[in-house]
Amino acid sequence: LTDAEWHALAPILAALGCGLSAGPRAGRPAADPRARLDAIFRAVTLKHPEGGRAPWRLLPEAFGKADTASRTHRRWARAGLWAR
Repeated sequence: LTDAEWHALAPILAALGCGLSAGPRAGRPAADPRARLDAIFRAVTLKHPEGGRAPWRLLPEAFGKADTASRTHRRWARAGLWAR
């Protein structure tokens, strides 16, 4: 994401409670929401060599763990982010 794109999307993520809480939370620190959003955008645009969308597991390692990206995608879907 460019800085301009991130500045446009960050308030939406915060309003929906998608990883941009104002205060500290208990437990392990959350992954960077901007990096997670980058990973999700990359994963959902990956093409499978045989056609169609590639599975999450083919997300390049540079974007972090595929299971983290897919879990975040599902959480944010339940929060209504993609519909908004």
